[in-house]
Amino acid sequence: MAQFNFYFLSQIPAKKKLAKKTSDYLAPEAKRFLTEARIHRSRPRKQTMQVIENALTQIKLPEKGEQLRIRTQQQFNMVAFVAKIADQHHAIDELSIATYTINSEAWDIIIGLLEAGRIKKLNLVLASSYSFRDDERYKMMKSRMIELSQMYDVHLSFVWLHLKITLARCGDNFYQIEGSMNYSMNNMAENILFENGRAIYEHDYEFITKTMFMRGLSSTEVVC
Repeated sequence: MAQFNFYFLSQIPAKKKLAKKTSDYLAPEAKRFLTEARIHRSRPRKQTMQVIENALTQIKLPEKGEQLRIRTQQQFNMVAFVAKIADQHHAIDELSIATYTINSEAWDIIIGLLEAGRIKKLNLVLASSYSFRDDERYKMMKSRMIELSQMYDVHLSFVWLHLKITLARCGDNFYQIEGSMNYSMNNMAENILFENGRAIYEHDYEFITKTMFMRGLSSTEVVC
């Protein structure tokens, strides 16, 4: 039985805290993370970098058998959880993401972690509506993942979905995150359930990977 804790992210206005900065660099913790991840292709906005800095210092990863329930209304992006897990464990053995939206900054950070060896295996299941709501990004993500699949263990499918589930396996830690939040920046009220439990992880992992490789269906496009 999972232990239920209520954990609230502090309400720190990003702009106010950024105004105190005198350079483009982050605090040492976030600077070290971004350096090790080798995220060079496109520098995240200061606002996104601030979110990652806050995540590295404020988010508590759940212990085994523990579940955190988060309610927050601050500038945030789901990629901050991935950053925290990768930073604390140094590497994620397998990352599986099913989400409706992933913005360019979250995409670049995740791909940067992959190329830096901080993510060993990556599974992405994205909304097939990308093909008409953002055709340019849809084509870019397809071509980039096909390219990456020649060098890394990566998989991508587009599915008719509105899911927001992230799974991260790190040794014998099995993180499962679900809720209302996408991999994009917003300041709307969001709910997140963050658990470290093998049973729920494996249940969702089977669901995601089976969905990912459902070929021959009009609602699913398996890219790689």
